[in-house]
Amino acid sequence: QKGFFENKKFVVLNNYLLHKAGGIWIDPPTSHSIEDLKKNKNIVKLVKNIVRQEERKIWGWKAPRTSLLLDLYYPLLKNPYFFICNRNQNSIAKSLQKRNKLPMSFGLNLSETYYSRIQSFTDKFPKANYLFVDFEETIYSEPKQIKKIASFIGMEPKKGISVVDKKLVTSGI
Repeated sequence: QKGFFENKKFVVLNNYLLHKAGGIWIDPPTSHSIEDLKKNKNIVKLVKNIVRQEERKIWGWKAPRTSLLLDLYYPLLKNPYFFICNRNQNSIAKSLQKRNKLPMSFGLNLSETYYSRIQSFTDKFPKANYLFVDFEETIYSEPKQIKKIASFIGMEPKKGISVVDKKLVTSGI
């Protein structure tokens, strides 16, 4: 009930795309392999169709694996805004260690791969709409961060809205 809140269609799609590019979330394919997906008309059509099915006036999805596939998604999105959530890499590694039994060094290397792909994307498309948010700051200054995020997309947040369950955060996930 209080899980990770990923859109299941995009989780399935991302897993499929990573597989087609020769990898999985825990062993990401090369950037070059992701670029090759953009040349496959059937893949592009599939992604476009799912994006269009889910699209609303204001919408989005949260799925960390998307950060590996940003180059593929970007041309298919209308007026995208990107929230890039920075989390302490030691915290990421500890979470992966607890949840997936991965060694800390592996988790640190994996998070570095994800962050480097995001950095590569922001370097490639510097004029895209980005908001960088800090994970820990969002946890401990939630109302301020919600206001910052809402302002970024031109909305006013509802008073008293809360999206963080501190019990999940303190459990190390």
